[in-house]
Amino acid sequence: MIFSYIARIAGERDIDRQLILLADMGRDLIGADRCTVWLLNPKTETLRSKVAHGMDPITIPMSQGIAGWVATHDEPLIIDDPYNDDRFDKEVDKRTGYRTKSILALPIRDSHGMVLGVYQAINKMTGAGRFTSTDEERLLLAATYASRTLESSILQEEIEATQREVIFIMSAIGEERSKETGDHVKRVAEYCRLFAEKLGLGKGETTLLKLAAPMHDIGKIAIPDRILMKEEKLDAEEWEKMKTHTTIGYGILKNYDHRLLKSAGIIAYQHHERWDGSGYPCKL
Repeated sequence: MIFSYIARIAGERDIDRQLILLADMGRDLIGADRCTVWLLNPKTETLRSKVAHGMDPITIPMSQGIAGWVATHDEPLIIDDPYNDDRFDKEVDKRTGYRTKSILALPIRDSHGMVLGVYQAINKMTGAGRFTSTDEERLLLAATYASRTLESSILQEEIEATQREVIFIMSAIGEERSKETGDHVKRVAEYCRLFAEKLGLGKGETTLLKLAAPMHDIGKIAIPDRILMKEEKLDAEEWEKMKTHTTIGYGILKNYDHRLLKSAGIIAYQHHERWDGSGYPCKL
């Protein structure tokens, strides 16, 4: 059963869908009715999980419920009568109409032994209807594999978040030289997202376009101040120099292997300013 899930999880790059697959693996492995994998955010002291396809992730504070207790105390729990346990949050059952009868929860630890999240199974569906130490051992086996998967995914998310931040900073530097503001960069990104949606592009392509678009004017960093800052009409020679910022931007980005930077290079090369015929750029 674990091997069959491993193949599916290894091919999944979206961390929310990984959470669902890992939860399904834990559920099937110990015969639970439901299972949830929670990810810990130590900065905000919250736990986040994707509990079902088509639903937004849910976030709870570390101080809430069984999952919060396990994350805080770094200890496993088997509870046969949750309604008589003060740590159990009854409000979820009240809202959903679901009846929680038994719980098994244990911490997911990273390679350094720090709590990464929580594996939580609800309602044992076989045997006496209660989770056992054997169930705990099996879920711990799943948690060991989950920790490696989640560590890798979290690291990849951090890398991509850093890349996006660097791109925005570089974009803002280029706009600052031409007396633009960060709002211009954000507007261009949002316009591109709206155009992409209108054209029917997929979610991945739309997101890629929105993230890459702010780099469209990065080539302006190589345009001399006397041209870039000039308030009067540009002469023919200055105008030709100004137009080179598109090829300069492409030259900066074209040799990077990352898809986001390659896309930014294409946008930098193919975009063009709108001009009103008087030698002054028309601003978005």
